[in-house]
Amino acid sequence: MTIGMLVWTAAVLAAGPNPSLQLRGGQVDMQPMTPSVVATTLADAADRWEDQHAVILLREGIRAAEFGGSGVDLQASLGGRAWVASIDASAASSDIVRRGVVWASGVKPVWKLHPYLAAGGIPEWTIDRSASESLLNGRPFQVDRLIREFEAAADPRVVIYMLAYRDADLSLLAEDLPVIADARVISTLTSVHGLVVQMPVSAIAPLAEDGRVLWIEPALPRLTELNDQNRQT
Repeated sequence: MTIGMLVWTAAVLAAGPNPSLQLRGGQVDMQPMTPSVVATTLADAADRWEDQHAVILLREGIRAAEFGGSGVDLQASLGGRAWVASIDASAASSDIVRRGVVWASGVKPVWKLHPYLAAGGIPEWTIDRSASESLLNGRPFQVDRLIREFEAAADPRVVIYMLAYRDADLSLLAEDLPVIADARVISTLTSVHGLVVQMPVSAIAPLAEDGRVLWIEPALPRLTELNDQNRQT
């Protein structure tokens, strides 16, 4: 599993008078901000208890290493001069922030969702219907599992990959997910600070509002399904 599959696919496009940020879910125009507007935007981000992160655009010629101790912790590059950053209250009064950041925005929940999920798509290939399939094909099945599948038909449980911010406590998030999203953690993606989770499809969009979550996308089909598709082509 590559990290490129799991994180925002983003690039800063410099064409025209103002740059824009091309995310997987759409394009974000980056209208230039004055230093005072940048400071206010970052102060607002620092005050949001639910998500103290922002997307920022650095001024040309400014290096990421210059932000040490500035109250802006650059956590993930989005390509070029754009970064996802954790914001501390001290950022608003930092000299390097005022000189070096030309645009900033709080992270919008829709930016965290894969376009397929944001559009209301249901990753059918991740839904466990093994008991129902066994019933239809005359094979033995567990009655309690069949009942669960029938009960979940209106709000199916799907499997997603989820990344957390670098400064989020991944273990605590995994403990919270059964309570806040009726979710089951299948495995931990330690190398990318993420989780593989099974959860009701209706809980995905609300989960994107959690300040610890960076990105959510559908899980890939099982390897056997991919092999079957390859044999058919």
